[in-house]
Amino acid sequence: YKYNGTIKSDNPEFDRQLDEVLNLNYSRLKENRAGVWNAVTKALNTKALKTHSGTATCAQVEALLSKWQLKDSEGKLREYCGVAIYYLNKKLQSCL
Repeated sequence: YKYNGTIKSDNPEFDRQLDEVLNLNYSRLKENRAGVWNAVTKALNTKALKTHSGTATCAQVEALLSKWQLKDSEGKLREYCGVAIYYLNKKLQSCL
């Protein structure tokens, strides 16, 4: 996932299929994924999560990740949660 909602692959054939077969980079889908990306980055940048260094702690990132991984009463995940989970997992990698 990219910040603008685009889904890309390093594999040219897979990348072609994402665009031409699955149409996953359709403008509305990209906008919705970008909206989730922006919501997550905004949540990480809230005053409540900022430390003296200006960034959220790893524990705070993990807590936000847990919220995005929760299923509702019908056993369903939130729409576009894959974007949030991907982004937050990337943030956690920088903690290691």
